[in-house]
Amino acid sequence: MNRIFTKSIALIALVGAFTLGAPTKSEAAFTMWLCDQAFCSGGTVTIISDNGAGDLTAATTGRITAFMGGVGGFNAFDVEIGLTKPEIGSAGSPEMDLSFNALSAGAAEAWLYISDTDFTGITSLSINIGGTTQGTVWSALYGGSDNTLGTLAGPIASIGPFSGGAFSGASAGAAVGSVANPYALTYEVHIKHAGAGLTTGDGHVIPEPGMLALLGLGLAGLAQARRRKA
Repeated sequence: MNRIFTKSIALIALVGAFTLGAPTKSEAAFTMWLCDQAFCSGGTVTIISDNGAGDLTAATTGRITAFMGGVGGFNAFDVEIGLTKPEIGSAGSPEMDLSFNALSAGAAEAWLYISDTDFTGITSLSINIGGTTQGTVWSALYGGSDNTLGTLAGPIASIGPFSGGAFSGASAGAAVGSVANPYALTYEVHIKHAGAGLTTGDGHVIPEPGMLALLGLGLAGLAQARRRKA
């Protein structure tokens, strides 16, 4: 059943007032939403859960592959791959990946989201995206404030708009893991075509290398201090 975002109790940076409508708790796994309105606040919404109906790689946990069309004016929306733990990264080292092709015969606009829960890593996250477009592309990452699937409680990082052919970019984001632990993450790609066109791209969510290095040094220093004390 298609569902829409619902308002949360707290208003966090406006968009934080929404949470993606999630499948039932028994299906509250890694999930993908394709919508023709921002935050899936109405209109047509397609929901695909990991290992559920519509997942073409249903035998692989942490991976969703799907083919969707007829949303927001797009004739075809091919999600080549959506990845999360355990396929990439881990609970303590969050990573997500989203590779897509979007084809339209005229004006079109759609929002694609993937979300997963139970991340525990205390780190800063960044997003990067690249591809080609005959329209405009934006990307954003939300979450870190609760462990609700589909959360949009506060943007962590955002990037775009990109337009006019080949594009690529990266954006460092805020730290996660201190407000809520475990926590959920929701990654968004927004695509708009003014006319017939094709957009292809690949977006990533990764920990900031610098933060991981500092964390490693901190743990090493703590271990050394303990040895000295002993």
